[in-house]
Amino acid sequence: MAPSEPVSPTDEGSGASAVWLHFFCGHPQFLRLWSAHTATAFGQAITTVALPLTAITVLHASPFEMGLLSTLTLLPQLLLGLFVGVWLDRVSRRRALIAANVLRAAVLVAIPTLAALHLLYTGPLLAAAFALGVFILVADVADLSMLPDLVEGEGLVRANSATVFSLSLANSTGPSVAGALAQGIGAPFALTVNGFLALVAAAFGWSVQEPPRPARPDAAAGTALRAVRAEVAEGVRELFRTRTVRALAGSATIGAFAGSLQAPLLVLYFVRSLHLSSLLVGVAITASGAASVLGALLGPRVTARLGLGPTYVLGQAAVCVGGFTIAAIGGPGLTAVLLVALGQLMVGLGTPLYAIQQRAIRQALTPGALMGRVQASWRFFVYGAQAIGAILGGALATAVGLRTAIAVSASLMLTAVCYTLASPLRRLATIPCPAVQHD
Repeated sequence: MAPSEPVSPTDEGSGASAVWLHFFCGHPQFLRLWSAHTATAFGQAITTVALPLTAITVLHASPFEMGLLSTLTLLPQLLLGLFVGVWLDRVSRRRALIAANVLRAAVLVAIPTLAALHLLYTGPLLAAAFALGVFILVADVADLSMLPDLVEGEGLVRANSATVFSLSLANSTGPSVAGALAQGIGAPFALTVNGFLALVAAAFGWSVQEPPRPARPDAAAGTALRAVRAEVAEGVRELFRTRTVRALAGSATIGAFAGSLQAPLLVLYFVRSLHLSSLLVGVAITASGAASVLGALLGPRVTARLGLGPTYVLGQAAVCVGGFTIAAIGGPGLTAVLLVALGQLMVGLGTPLYAIQQRAIRQALTPGALMGRVQASWRFFVYGAQAIGAILGGALATAVGLRTAIAVSASLMLTAVCYTLASPLRRLATIPCPAVQHD
């Protein structure tokens, strides 16, 4: 593993750019992995807009088909996530990362090719959405599992800050780029840009020197169903074995459920309840994205001053306050616009603050041989909570109204904050020692 040094407030004060440059120069293998992650993040941000636009503009998809398209992109997380974790603990994660990106590029090029030949129909597009979901699942879990092999100790906070920064920047700028590309060359052909970025990610993944992992005594168990199930269970048990990671999993699952209740309702709430114009809705969403970029950049400095656990709590609390602020808006007007901006800024700042900490803590406390299974188990529970929340959010808003549904979401986020405060996380200052974390 590459050596890493703790980040101190004085380091940050000496110049943020110099600190980041020193970190990347000291971890060249992570720099290559981060470059692959960045290319993937920007490509995914483009696909998030270009794929549904393709369904709308080329296939004239119905609302049901649009919902099915969105569901199929997430379904692999629930159906295959745990098994992908088992597989990635058996094979080279670097090779899996490369293969997933190359196959993703092939699918992304196939869609506009079929469209150009007038052979693109709903069935092939839905199949492509599912395939893209599978490949991005493999790439993401491989990426997260490789990172602690390249950076260790307190350096995990800065490494995860860099990855969250890339994700935040991509999510705040990618949709606009995708919209411009779709307008200029057509939605299907905008996907070719992601295809190119997937190949860039594969190339950077190829350049990473993956550290050797100890041979697993059970590696010869093969793919028998019983052996696979035992390995899946081992990964889930590891996720809940330590007090700290168990607290992270619980609070993050509650928070993910709360956030997914609210997310599909916000635009509808802004337009129908607050009567904001499309321009102001766009500004509100952009404000949240810009704040998330700032939160990712500030993450190491805040962590150095407060500690990992308090920073995690601060991030959750900021998102909670943002939700309550938006729900408390009385009606249209300048005050409503200002409160929407404030609420979105709080959500944007808070999200990376807790995301960075939970990634770093989870990676530090998970044995390398179980990293793939634990990362996949985490995604299974968190993404599962998001899928359930997204379904229930619409039903809840129909039953009690948009404002009340958003207030319920914020209340559930407050429950996640209280859960965290009652756990060992609130006192966690630095990366903990795995040896003292087990019950």
